[in-house]
Amino acid sequence: MGLGLCYGRLGDVDRATRAFERAQRLDPDGDEAHLNLVHCYALGGDLARAEHHAQRVVELDPTSPHVFRHLAVAYMLAGHPAPALSSWEQVRLRLPEQPELPLGLARTLSLLTRRVEARHAYREAREGPFAADAHYGLGELERADGRLAEADRRFAKSIELDPEHVEARARRAEVLIELGELGRAADMVRP
Repeated sequence: MGLGLCYGRLGDVDRATRAFERAQRLDPDGDEAHLNLVHCYALGGDLARAEHHAQRVVELDPTSPHVFRHLAVAYMLAGHPAPALSSWEQVRLRLPEQPELPLGLARTLSLLTRRVEARHAYREAREGPFAADAHYGLGELERADGRLAEADRRFAKSIELDPEHVEARARRAEVLIELGELGRAADMVRP
């Protein structure tokens, strides 16, 4: 199992998948290898296999709250927000205190262009460990709605919370250019 995690952290999805498959063969009734295979197969674009391993975890442990978080993330990585939303709803039912839940819901709802609900979920996520990402997401929504000054404020808050938030710095620079503040925009891209 450890080898699969190492390969996964290195970004070698093929080797990670093979290592988790070996671990799963050694312990077919263990859910950890199946959970990791959900991610590996989703990253590789094989959603059928990702879903198969998620279903196997549910068969092994019908109360497992984490399988649906893994499945939601896998669907998002594969670009399928509708089934991701269903999985996030299962997370809400099984593990409502999951710190990642509000942000995951918000991102999914944004992709489904359900902006009002996304905005609400991002606001909820501001109170958790993903506050910088929540402000970034709110900035994206404000920008999409043409509220550039509010988008700038949200991106600035994201950067305040996480000065290394590259996406927030880039988006803030773009917004500042649109607002005609070229000098401040240049400051966003300077190291």
